[in-house]
Amino acid sequence: DGASPVQGRVSGRITMWARQPRARERKELGKMRLSFVSEPLFNEASHALGGALVAFCRGFLPLTVADGQWVAFDDFLPGEARIDFHLTVAQDTKTRIARKLAALNPSVPLCAQLEHSPPGGLPEVLLRLAVPLELFARALAEPGAGVDVPEELLLP
Repeated sequence: DGASPVQGRVSGRITMWARQPRARERKELGKMRLSFVSEPLFNEASHALGGALVAFCRGFLPLTVADGQWVAFDDFLPGEARIDFHLTVAQDTKTRIARKLAALNPSVPLCAQLEHSPPGGLPEVLLRLAVPLELFARALAEPGAGVDVPEELLLP
């Protein structure tokens, strides 16, 4: 239904299906970080929203991902995994984000990668994707429905 457990918040959902060489065990999962490596997006956002705002936001990257915050770590255990990213924001923030997204070219991709540092191991990239901003706008516009990421947008 798009409602968040937190009063006054709405949640959009972006779903993707991914494959990995083998299933993982929970004890293999360590820290995860989300990096955005999308110069076209940063350039578009700087042009539409202002370079100072974009530079400020980039200062928070990469984002540390806590289990259950945007994604459940257990989603990454199966060899063939359904991964749901939840975009949960306050209702008034959703309106502001929608206005800002509307100012951007909807075909500009948000290129992201989810990085994993296993306990005692070397960092690895779990997932790379290039998702057009249009999918994020739809996820926030249709909170209960969720948006599927086409498989061809997942990068090797």
